[in-house]
Amino acid sequence: MTDLGDASRLFAELDAIDANWDRYERSLHATISALSGTGIGLRQSRILAGFWLLHHVHQVHAWFIARHHDGAPITELQQASVDVPIDRATHMHRIVGDAGAWGRRTAVMSGLLQSGTLPRAHSLVTSGSSKSRRSLRSFILSRATNPNREVWISHPYLKCSSGAAVRARLHSRGWAYWTDLHLDVADLGAAVHMQKRVALSREVAVSDVASLVCATIPLYLPVAYGEALPRTRAAALDGFAHRPDVLFTANALQYHLGHQILAAEWSARGTRLAAQQHGGHTGLDVRHALEDLEVRCVDRYYTYGWTDSRPNVAPLPTAMPASTASSDHRRLLVMSLEVSDVIYRLQPFCLPEHAHACLASTRTFLTELGDGAGFLPVLRSGTREHALIGVSVSRDDPSVTGTVSASASGLVVHNYFGTSWLETLAMNVPTVCVVPPNVHRFREAARPLVDALRRHGVIHDDPREAARFVRGLAGDARGWWSQPDLQADRQRFVATYVNFSDNWLEQWHSELTRLSR
Repeated sequence: MTDLGDASRLFAELDAIDANWDRYERSLHATISALSGTGIGLRQSRILAGFWLLHHVHQVHAWFIARHHDGAPITELQQASVDVPIDRATHMHRIVGDAGAWGRRTAVMSGLLQSGTLPRAHSLVTSGSSKSRRSLRSFILSRATNPNREVWISHPYLKCSSGAAVRARLHSRGWAYWTDLHLDVADLGAAVHMQKRVALSREVAVSDVASLVCATIPLYLPVAYGEALPRTRAAALDGFAHRPDVLFTANALQYHLGHQILAAEWSARGTRLAAQQHGGHTGLDVRHALEDLEVRCVDRYYTYGWTDSRPNVAPLPTAMPASTASSDHRRLLVMSLEVSDVIYRLQPFCLPEHAHACLASTRTFLTELGDGAGFLPVLRSGTREHALIGVSVSRDDPSVTGTVSASASGLVVHNYFGTSWLETLAMNVPTVCVVPPNVHRFREAARPLVDALRRHGVIHDDPREAARFVRGLAGDARGWWSQPDLQADRQRFVATYVNFSDNWLEQWHSELTRLSR
């Protein structure tokens, strides 16, 4: 556990990280240059590996805070070994999904803090898989469009039906090339030069959390961004001979190796990078580190409707999510966040204490709601979350798309502010959010619109009060939801923060072709 559960403390830590961010980026750039032997620029290193760096920094800071908060003993240095991931995606899989890898990492950090020394190079190990996946449908559709277009679209955020997505690709083939930027480079783990990594780490005198971050960057930098970069770079450039004027994505800069490499390379040659919002917190959190980094990486950052003082931030809608025309007014769908025991990013609801607080709040809500409320609760969550909530409630069919399941319900209750609550508001599905107090804080521009939703009963801090409110709807949320004042405030919020559209493709065409000129 940490003491980051309160929003004020969490956002203060993000401010502290931001104060050292230039130092962290310079360390990343120097490490990439030393391990790869390439003359990569600072902006290129940010585009290539900045999102790995962000998660690494957040995890080191979180561990440092937890160690001092809990008074945990320092692990013996002899137990330390290093897992070097292939890329950012395997880093997240190892850290979030493998408790053993996290334990080995904490042992290394403890040793650095204790004595400033590391185990001998031969005691360090590497791990990870280098093969990326692609779907047969993506392969076929990429063959149906022309790669010599000046606008390339890679991994967009589209929650419309698969049929609608296919039609969009075909209708836009005259001006856009849709591609997953598939890259398959094998045996990257063999390229790891651990002695050199250890030597780079030993150049940093560890005395505080900032120096600890810099000392661990050479140890944990994914091999695809280091020693294997010349090989992965050559493979990517050989596989995609045409360089577009515009490369557009939603979240491929965060996790997709092929997109990261080509974006870094092509941006230095004149390609304009464009990215679109793809998360529920973006534009709403007081501080959002991923948003800040992505805005710094790209030439144009497109939002669901909001804007601010940054000159490269502009609104651009995406597709209205898939839904169904039929619904059961008695069906109450509870949509739950996922829980992890490891902090993988310093952001509300990504912390274990936040997730457990939200699950406890959901348990109280469902218990207080009880029988006779006029609704039949269904829980959409993973197996672990269902067990932690610990209330006898049926689980939603995971084979049904979340937005379709939500649109088939008379009321949807969310236990966190993620993408899903924006989707149900945009689809005009009766929506209630039950979120514990002090785990989230909206930025100043959003507060008037959020406060209006709160006054209508859309947002609740107290799960017992929320249960009483829902019981008062007597199994029919439409009467409450259709009130003119509520609808007017919902529409104002949606216009700014979740402006999905049925004619999104025409607007993409207009904006992205203009950007390519």
